[in-house]
Amino acid sequence: MKSVLFDLGNPVFKFLSTLLDLCILNILFVITSLPIFTIGAALTSVHYVMITGWDTQNMRLFAMYFKSFKENFKQSTIVWLLMVIIGAVFGYTGYLVYLQSKVDDSVLFMAFVVIFAIICFAYLCVMTYVWPIIAKFENDTKTTLKNALILAISHLPSTLVVWFMFAIAAYFIAINMLIRAFALFILLGVLFYFQTRVFRSVFAPYLEQETKRTRDDSEDATEESDSEDAIQEDGEKTDSNEEVKEEQAKEEAAEEEEREQDED
Repeated sequence: MKSVLFDLGNPVFKFLSTLLDLCILNILFVITSLPIFTIGAALTSVHYVMITGWDTQNMRLFAMYFKSFKENFKQSTIVWLLMVIIGAVFGYTGYLVYLQSKVDDSVLFMAFVVIFAIICFAYLCVMTYVWPIIAKFENDTKTTLKNALILAISHLPSTLVVWFMFAIAAYFIAINMLIRAFALFILLGVLFYFQTRVFRSVFAPYLEQETKRTRDDSEDATEESDSEDAIQEDGEKTDSNEEVKEEQAKEEAAEEEEREQDED
């Protein structure tokens, strides 16, 4: 019974092991988010680990997390600060819209509300996808933000599922103090885990294209290298043949001189 319980292939052991990993990731995320301005890098890192996957036996979780944190820190921080500033502006504008709605019901004002709602929707789309995109794809900031919006809209059902998960978690965190404490240790990790399963399905075709492109580039580079080696070998052979001919010519000239001297 004991050997079965602690068998690495046992479903119970796998579940408990994954739960422990999520707890560790949750704590890592909370700690690395404490300076506030590092939240973007923390979000990128946790998505990188969960989308890529990790090997519990080798304890690669820590290495993967901090590798992504270091490599994507600059871009993630810039995007995070940008999104915070835009979010603050939108939040204040939304508050003014709410106040104005009590005294203004004109068509012009309603048109403004609709436009503002569309812009806020686009903001949420970008905020949802930008971190996993930074984690898995290398692009400049402008392209990353654009791709986040395109992916969110083109995979709208998946986007709505991610938002629904976040809304459920936020609701329970808001209404219960115990759940807030629970969130510091594992709830956020569980939330990220299920959200990244959605992101994996969305990214799968693009990751396959990226892998194929990388493989093709590697094969092309190998072919070019082989071609250069072949050209170099041909050149060396040509140089060697020319040297042999020059030596033969010198020997023939020397023999001719000796023959002339003998005749004299």
